[in-house]
Order: sequence, then structure tokens, then C-alpha cells
Amino acid sequence: MTKNKRSKSIVSFFELIVVATMSSGKSTLINSMLGQELLHCANEATTATITRIHNKDQQPHFIGSAYNFKTINLNEKAILKFVSYEKNIDSNILKTWNADEKINYISITGNIPSIKNSNKNIVLYDSPGPNNSQDNTHEALTLNLVTDGRYGMIVYVLNATQIGINDDKLFLSQIAKVLKADSRKNIIFILNKADIRPLAKVIA
Repeated sequence: MTKNKRSKSIVSFFELIVVATMSSGKSTLINSMLGQELLHCANEATTATITRIHNKDQQPHFIGSAYNFKTINLNEKAILKFVSYEKNIDSNILKTWNADEKINYISITGNIPSIKNSNKNIVLYDSPGPNNSQDNTHEALTLNLVTDGRYGMIVYVLNATQIGINDDKLFLSQIAKVLKADSRKNIIFILNKADIRPLAKVIA
């Protein structure tokens, strides 16, 4: 007589980090994928936290926790201090967490209608713009995320009304070093606000 062994399924992830300079439209892009205005958007530096969004197909609403995250050097273990938990996340909760100085890392789980998990669970990361001159913690958080070795793709959002600014050049040079060191990572570019400035003028 043989005993049935229960096999434990190992969940694997494919992580995408969405990055850009300040007010380029990262949160707007992610909201369009979520199908709702969940992340706070405004024409100013609004994202002050790293927000991890784990796609879980068919889950009716988002649940999540907020933490204080100690930025670390590469290959060191992250330190997360729990701050708050909510079982039904909405835009007001995320806006409150984002404005809380004790919180700089948010992790939520729920259904992203535009994405379906297959052999891997999809995870998106929203991040602060690294060029906020009034708060240098934004740069530290985002660069820590970029240099983390776990993700597979960078989604870089370009603001069509500010193509070629020095902030983009500096940030992209930092990303280029990471990609050069790890050929497994990919990057795609998304041009935002192209309807405000005609593409022909952007190219010119």
C-alpha cells in the first residue's frame, strides 16, 4: 500500500516595474490596466511609495498591507515593518497610505482585468519619480527597485511633452547599467501624452 503524497505547488512570478520621471503618467497607465482609478493621479509628484500589485485572477476586490521599507544595498535582505492592513482596498485608502510618512511600501493583491496569469503570476510595481528635488527618498526607493534582481521587465513611461529632458537621460543611464549587468532583463518604452504634443513634433 502506497501513501499518497501531497505535492506543494510552487507559485512563480513574473515581475514588471513601471518607472518614469515625475508626473509622466506611471500611475495613470497602471490605472488603465486595472480598469479603475485605484492609484492616485495628479499633475504633480503624487507617488511617494513603491506599490506592488499582484494579479490574482477572479479575486473580486483588492486586499493589501502597508509597510515601512528600509532601503538596502543589493544582495542584502530587505527589512519590512508592518504598518497597516485592509481587506477591501480603494483609492482613498491608497491615497492615505501614500501620504503617510511612515509608509513607503504597499503590497496589494487583486484581479487586473487586462492581464491573465498563465504559468506565472504577474506582478506590477508602481514607483516614485526619482527626480523629485523636494524629497530625495523617492530616488532612493526607485533606484533600489531598479537594482533589485528579481524582476524580468522594465516598463519606462516617456512623457511626450518633455522628451529629451536631462532627468530622463540621467535615469536611463542608470537603468542602462543595470541592463548591461543582467542580459535577462528587458525594457519597453511607452509614450504617454502623445495626444497633447503631436508625434511628428516629438520626433522632430
